[in-house]
Amino acid sequence: MLPSRRSVLVHHTPQILSDIDRKYSVKPQLSRGRSIRARYTRVTADERLRRLRFSPFPSLYTNKLKNLRSYIYRLLNDNCIVLATYGSGRGKRKIYMLPKATALTFTQLIDDLNKNAIAKMRDEISKFRESDDYLKVMQVLARYHLDPSILKTSPFTVGDIIMDIVPVVFDYDVSKDVFLAKEAKAGMMRGLELLRKEVDRFHREYVVRTVRDIVSKLMPGIERLSQGRKMRGFERKIDKLMRMCSSLGLEEVNAKLLSPLKYICKKPKKVRELSKQLFGSENLVEAVRKTVETLS
Repeated sequence: MLPSRRSVLVHHTPQILSDIDRKYSVKPQLSRGRSIRARYTRVTADERLRRLRFSPFPSLYTNKLKNLRSYIYRLLNDNCIVLATYGSGRGKRKIYMLPKATALTFTQLIDDLNKNAIAKMRDEISKFRESDDYLKVMQVLARYHLDPSILKTSPFTVGDIIMDIVPVVFDYDVSKDVFLAKEAKAGMMRGLELLRKEVDRFHREYVVRTVRDIVSKLMPGIERLSQGRKMRGFERKIDKLMRMCSSLGLEEVNAKLLSPLKYICKKPKKVRELSKQLFGSENLVEAVRKTVETLS
């Protein structure tokens, strides 16, 4: 008899799936095998439904996709500015802004991943579906009294990484828009002023978010720099952010924050003296935070 609870989670560990995982694993000695999850749910008062959930492919491909996902997020954080974050927990979403300075590099990297990593994985999965090991997986379904032909008819594929890029001009000036100037002369001056204020408000918020994201990317390095430590690659990271800021029209951020930091990087032993000279405080971390407030 089935339990009286609304649902129950049952774990099975077929030896076939574990053997296939080890066979295709890069490090077989670390393979833990896999389980099929069966969940029983009530359909009616007298009927319950059993659902099986498992991947018919070796864990190798699942792990590759997880690693690829992590790599893409690193690319986003390295090449983009986080313009907004909303939601919480697993539902958290971010809006990324791709500056012109890194746009070509980023789009080419994504294209390379699609043409190489994704295409190669699709080919490997296609070959696996024609192998004897895939037939063994079908046998696993038969053990649970399920029609194994579903694995032949169901679509299994790995889609390309899709970029949804919306072009936005952040240095737009309402007062220099010829079309709006003509409209304003036709009796819409108040509308023009309201539009200008709204655009200015957006620009201020955009600068604040951009500066905060830049500082969050740099703060671990700034904290180490404040201790007089020389860090390999930190100056290059600042250079990259400076190019991004230039392409976004944020020269003030370069002048007041990034250029001074780059200069201190060249002489980390004099960090307190230079921080006092360039930022007005010997405490570099606090000086940077105060500078951010003025930029905001």
